[in-house]
Amino acid sequence: MKLDILIKNGRVMDPSRNLDALEDVGVIDNRIVAIPEGEVEAGQIIDASGCLVFPGLIDYHAHFFYSGGTTPIRPDLMLATGVTAAVDAGTSGCGNYDAFRKSDIIPSRLHIKSFINVSSGGMPDEWAPENIDPKYYNEKDIRKVKECHGKDILGLKVRLASDLCDSIEPLKATLALAERIGDLRVCVHVTNSPCRMEEIAELLRPGDIFCHMYHGRRDTILDPEGKIWPGIRRARERGVIFDASHGKGNFSHEVALKAIKEGFWPDVISTDIGNFKIYISHWARSLPFVMSKLLDMGMDLKSVLRSVTETPARLMGMAGQIGTLAPGAYADIALFTIEKKRVRHQDFFDNAYYGEQLFIPRFVICDGEYVWGAADFNIE
Repeated sequence: MKLDILIKNGRVMDPSRNLDALEDVGVIDNRIVAIPEGEVEAGQIIDASGCLVFPGLIDYHAHFFYSGGTTPIRPDLMLATGVTAAVDAGTSGCGNYDAFRKSDIIPSRLHIKSFINVSSGGMPDEWAPENIDPKYYNEKDIRKVKECHGKDILGLKVRLASDLCDSIEPLKATLALAERIGDLRVCVHVTNSPCRMEEIAELLRPGDIFCHMYHGRRDTILDPEGKIWPGIRRARERGVIFDASHGKGNFSHEVALKAIKEGFWPDVISTDIGNFKIYISHWARSLPFVMSKLLDMGMDLKSVLRSVTETPARLMGMAGQIGTLAPGAYADIALFTIEKKRVRHQDFFDNAYYGEQLFIPRFVICDGEYVWGAADFNIE
């Protein structure tokens, strides 16, 4: 057997197989392959000495409809951060999903799936908020988008914020619509909601997404004593997914640290990235930047990695294909180091949290092809 790529001498971490070991990784075409015993030839060899070898990262909450608004980013900007797959969290609605797909999804190197906003025009601009009055939900065209694009559509997105609604009714209507169409999760934005967090969580079904779990505006996941509300814990036990989805206005260090003290960690770590946050901000600069914060706050490395690989891959219906280094998976691979350095993180309230370590991308392969490498990283 001759491999196209052989990655040697790295510490391979793959939560999907409970693997953490010094091990080689082989690639032929765009797939990871099992490496036979004995001498192995390879077209190119990557020496990963001193590096962590991860499955390509998955950002489960981002905004990519770049050609349709002012706040999204170009998807492929994420490749340099080690992200090789992602989910658009409802930037488009049924009225403009096809335009989004043609302009931004199809040309991208990333594996991208989407939530469809219940507002037909989506949410392309923060100054033109979506209409989430249930009487305007376009069930016919939402159903058509789902029928045409199948598994690329994960579910419906509703932003249950006080500037858009004054009750829980839009969420109830969204859940009912998802049930009627079938095979659709619901992702609900809970920041600055007119509703209590327990009320929202107790409506959600197993697999639905409670996003911005550590937000700090109006009611939060914490009771007045700083404990997790019982209804929030019941929702997790029932299978509701809690997503950090950091963003700029959706993360409170105070809420996060108190929840963490209670052992309430995210199932998924994501960025809620937009063009005003990527690369240079202290909020959600990149997925590795947000991962670094949670690692510093006490989440163990394996759980951090699982929350950006195995778990979102399963939620995307792509377990075994992405988010893993198992033979047969797409050859999406990210090499990282963790460097000890003082890092300033910021929340919505301009509170600073100083971490002491940072995930640094070193080399990225997407679908079997080299897509990014640090200037000082060499391959043979």
